[in-house]
Amino acid sequence: MAWRLNLKQLEAFRAVMLAGTTTRAARAMHLSQPAVSRLIRDLEQRAGVALFDRHRGRLVPTRHAAWLFSEAEETLARLDTLDNALRTAPRSAALTLRLVANTAMAFGVLPPAVAEFRKRYSGVKVSTEIVVRRDNRRWINEQNFDLAVTMLPIEYAEEALLPLVRVPAVCILPHGHPLTRLAEIHPQDLDGVEMVALPADNLTPARLGTLFRSKGLHMNLAIEAQTVVAVSSYVAEGLGVGIVDPFTARRFQPMGVTMRPFVSPIDYRYGVVFPLRHPRSGFADSMVDLVRAEMMAHLPARNAGQAAAQPDG
Repeated sequence: MAWRLNLKQLEAFRAVMLAGTTTRAARAMHLSQPAVSRLIRDLEQRAGVALFDRHRGRLVPTRHAAWLFSEAEETLARLDTLDNALRTAPRSAALTLRLVANTAMAFGVLPPAVAEFRKRYSGVKVSTEIVVRRDNRRWINEQNFDLAVTMLPIEYAEEALLPLVRVPAVCILPHGHPLTRLAEIHPQDLDGVEMVALPADNLTPARLGTLFRSKGLHMNLAIEAQTVVAVSSYVAEGLGVGIVDPFTARRFQPMGVTMRPFVSPIDYRYGVVFPLRHPRSGFADSMVDLVRAEMMAHLPARNAGQAAAQPDG
């Protein structure tokens, strides 16, 4: 069998080169002095050259030792890095929960859920990629996530998809808007009213357009925005009213937005997606529970029971 380098011998060799004596090298390696001396002798025997000259109990490196030290230092330094990573792995290495979330979930639900998750698992890093619906094919194909929290429906394997809630749309209005006098908003209340909405190829504005046309109403689109957060920001600036999910609306209430129930068939379905190409993270289920709890805690009381009872209706 071909001879291979013995890493323990190389470590002893480096320790002696750095410490100058086998006694100090033994202390650094937490070994006995005879054990270090034996490792050095075995390395010299295997290499077929003398690495040290012995003078009155002292080891003097030979030119072979100088060459080997130079060649081995980079390899041993890399091993030190790997060793440190392995030693700290139970606390931090590779402990990253990779989340994918659509804008509404990333802004309206995840922040408090992640905050609670970090209280429980302070050594776990959380990485979040925020995506829009047109990104779905990309992140699904890449599978570079541990958990995705997103709007449904979505084309995905049923066994790796877990519906969570189904919630009604709400109407958001700038503070002081004339319609804030109403306890709830009906589609006819928005006839001709300046609105802010997502692009027409998104599911909610498409359904809203169909609803308005079916009732003979004029949908006055003043501003088109790419994300629900942008829609809400424009509403907060007084540039129109919007139809959004209740989670985003709630987060924008302190920023100049008034929320009212929107009496219509338009609703939002949310769920989580697990990866298909690698094992489920041990922390994913904990995050799912926290996300679900955050959703249910902030739904209107009259909708919470229905959302829990029929998450995927």
